[in-house]
Amino acid sequence: MERPGATWFVKPLHERPDFRLVIAFLWGDLHNIDSDGDSDNPASRSWTWLYLRSRERAGERVDLDMEEGTEACMRIRSEEPWLAAAVACFLAMEGKAQVRRGDDTEWGDAPSRVDAVGAFDFHAAIERARVSVWRESTLEDPYPNLRR
Repeated sequence: MERPGATWFVKPLHERPDFRLVIAFLWGDLHNIDSDGDSDNPASRSWTWLYLRSRERAGERVDLDMEEGTEACMRIRSEEPWLAAAVACFLAMEGKAQVRRGDDTEWGDAPSRVDAVGAFDFHAAIERARVSVWRESTLEDPYPNLRR
């Protein structure tokens, strides 16, 4: 059953960032969150579904999964429209992919859709993700923070 809110799509999305970069982007590396997904290694770039919910900010939850019937189209859903838009734009920028709002028919580049994030400081969020310790993770070294 579809939850109310907003749905966005990103394609093609063959490889995704470490899922912890999505957390860093939205809230920061140390934000208290609840998460679940199908990443077999925390640093995996091939996860296909992800659930994130802030434990500090009520109502901030986002669900990501691969759209049925497509190989590389990620669906992003949230009851908070800005949250779905922000994650979609971030993933599209990370994956050099196209993005569209669920009710649109036109695909576009992420920078042309950033206005959909509203008051969310997208540029500060990009910077959080850019300097996040998870940017350095690899399958062989999924916890680069332990080296610091």
